[in-house]
Amino acid sequence: MSARRLLLAAIRARPGSARMFVHSPGGQFRELDQGARWRLTVNERAFTRAVFYQVTKVPPRVWSADLDWLGIENRHGRWGRVVRVRLVRYGSGYSHAEKRPGSSYVNRPELRHTGPPGRPGIMAG
Repeated sequence: MSARRLLLAAIRARPGSARMFVHSPGGQFRELDQGARWRLTVNERAFTRAVFYQVTKVPPRVWSADLDWLGIENRHGRWGRVVRVRLVRYGSGYSHAEKRPGSSYVNRPELRHTGPPGRPGIMAG
């Protein structure tokens, strides 16, 4: 299944999500990248780029994608992970923040991250 077909399945599943198994050669799991949110293989990172290309570069821009990578598993002798994609309307976060001003870290500085600078889990230095 391609990134485009996964996104179309997610659109049909709204307000739910769609899932897909992304195959990666077993050797790639020994060399995961140093991503901020997930540590992915080369194939998984390429698939992520393909999804976000379809969402951001193919007009009109209607959707915003949220990807969740699940655990590594072996399906019929092929290693990979299941990715779950959830789509929301592009720009819907603005109306969400306007309706709930108490949950906005912009309006309430005490909700902001106060840990050391840098990405979460990575010490600055």
